[in-house]
Amino acid sequence: MTTIPVLWVSYRPEILARGYADQGFLEAALAGELWTPPFAYKFEHYECRAHDADGYPVLSSNHLVWPQVDGCIFIFNGRTHVDFVGEINNVINRYRWVLVMLCGDEEWDFPWRRLKHPNMRLYVMQARPEHAELERFIPGGWYPGTRVFLHNTEVTWQPSLDWSFIGQITHERRQEFAAVARDMLNAGSNGELRETDRYLSDETPRDAYFQIMAESKVVPSPSGPYSVDCARTFEALEAGCIPVCDVKTAYAGAFDYWALLFDEQFHPLPLVDDWHQFPRILRSLLKRWPANANQVYAFWQQYKRRFVTQLHEDITALRFGLAKPENRYDDPNDHITVVVTASPIPSHPSTEIIERTIDSIREQLPTAQIVVALDGVRPEQADMAADYHEFVRRLTWLTNFRWHNVVPVVADSFLHQANLTIEAMKHVHTPLMLFVEHDTPLCGEIPWGRLCGAIESGDANVIQTYHFDQIHPDHRGIFLDERPERIEGVWLRRTMAWWQRPHLVDADWYRDNILSNFTERSRTMIEDHIYPLMEGEVRALPTMWDDWRVWLYEPDTPSVKRHIHLNGRGEQSKFDMVP
Repeated sequence: MTTIPVLWVSYRPEILARGYADQGFLEAALAGELWTPPFAYKFEHYECRAHDADGYPVLSSNHLVWPQVDGCIFIFNGRTHVDFVGEINNVINRYRWVLVMLCGDEEWDFPWRRLKHPNMRLYVMQARPEHAELERFIPGGWYPGTRVFLHNTEVTWQPSLDWSFIGQITHERRQEFAAVARDMLNAGSNGELRETDRYLSDETPRDAYFQIMAESKVVPSPSGPYSVDCARTFEALEAGCIPVCDVKTAYAGAFDYWALLFDEQFHPLPLVDDWHQFPRILRSLLKRWPANANQVYAFWQQYKRRFVTQLHEDITALRFGLAKPENRYDDPNDHITVVVTASPIPSHPSTEIIERTIDSIREQLPTAQIVVALDGVRPEQADMAADYHEFVRRLTWLTNFRWHNVVPVVADSFLHQANLTIEAMKHVHTPLMLFVEHDTPLCGEIPWGRLCGAIESGDANVIQTYHFDQIHPDHRGIFLDERPERIEGVWLRRTMAWWQRPHLVDADWYRDNILSNFTERSRTMIEDHIYPLMEGEVRALPTMWDDWRVWLYEPDTPSVKRHIHLNGRGEQSKFDMVP
């Protein structure tokens, strides 16, 4: 794992180089707490703060010790370094490449266009419209410790509050909100309003603050004085609440900061430009809760994954330019993304079955990326909707706090397995994909590296796993050979059976040759369409198998079983399919 230096810089002796309240999200991203992409970098931190020979701070960069490296991440506080552009340029040009992070300048006084380097990428925190050309933005984010407090919060799964706000009322936007909130409480609204003289008060310490937030469905988030980006929005997102986000500040005007930050014109965050609209917005949100909260929570977790992945990709681009680095696939976790699909079943809202499945994947592939694709509710299962939405709410909390490198994708309507998988594959960027249904935990020893090698060599497109201890007599007719053969060090047998049970596939081949068989109107299981298609072609002309190259992993062990079927659907019969 390559180590990248991170320079936290202050040219001013009275100013900290690191440890600001608005850097909690950034610190978590650099620590690998939010996501670990394939071939991830490790970050080594340097606090570069000017001191003289006797240890007293001075204002000259000549007395700062700069690491002798090829390139680095260079982080500084813009508000306090308006007059140090020249010094910053002198230092960053010591390096062949540099990724500059401009933080802590809510008023945007720092002249960022004067930063010059031939191989630089600039990230800015709490951006304004004039920064759109930069394309890389950092949220002010939550304060340090937020995730720890929330992880330790007692979650009852039955929020007692429709909304809550705890914070300072320091300018006209907050004053406007507070007046509306007081009127709502006087009218009997199920909310909580605590007006404090600072971020938190002695009456509401941080653990109590986050407990109240976790008990809330909606969190109104009026802006700071200069930026609508404030910690409360991201704390609410991290807690699985729906933040109602401001688009107007007291001193800096109005614009859709959130579309700029998320690079999404149609992000799911509700916006407000007049806090008198809040009661109406709240009523609308509560009617659709928790389905809308699940959508927001999934969006937020996808954003965190995208931010960290983009950061690592930008470093790679700066280091190597147009030349692609040679990535050795010696760790299967780096080149497999697992897709787990789920839909309503009788045991919901319990998450026990899918927890068992994801835990089994983690035993096999400790750090591989996992995409949990959660379908909408089909019309025939409308009576299961409430339990299913509650299942999704509980599961998305687990993806955020229990497992690492697991991201949810929540469909906003019923898609069924084929189109749900198409949606999930938009989040797969590795060469290989492992498909696992929600009720099929993996078991036994599986040589993932060698299975990857069999697919990467071109010998296989798909490698299925088996669910019986021995090959069932009824299945002997689905094989093209009497016994398995050794491919890339593993025992595989050619088959004409397509099962949607756990299987490892070439991701691009899967998109081009399997998912391309379905249209937007398809509402069907993949197996129901692909099994007869492949079997028919191969039985008619056995050499057609070469177009499919589907194998069964059949290890030379007492049991060939490599997954379990928990039968989540129970006694429910299958619905009609639309191919």
